[in-house]
Amino acid sequence: MTQYERVEVQLQELLGLQQQIRLFAATNLSKDNPFRPMIERQSRESIEGIRSVLETRPTTTSKI
Repeated sequence: MTQYERVEVQLQELLGLQQQIRLFAATNLSKDNPFRPMIERQSRESIEGIRSVLETRPTTTSKI
């Protein structure tokens, strides 16, 4: 496995964790919990950032 492939796997794992955090906040924190909006916003921004990186990844013929 190349270094790039390892990074891609780690990004996929991180994406899954961020999605779990967002789901946790949505299902376990009350709507009036002051931390809920912050957690949801940060996890949403992280998810969008990770997806952006994964979508713009180099092709397998590109050099890292």
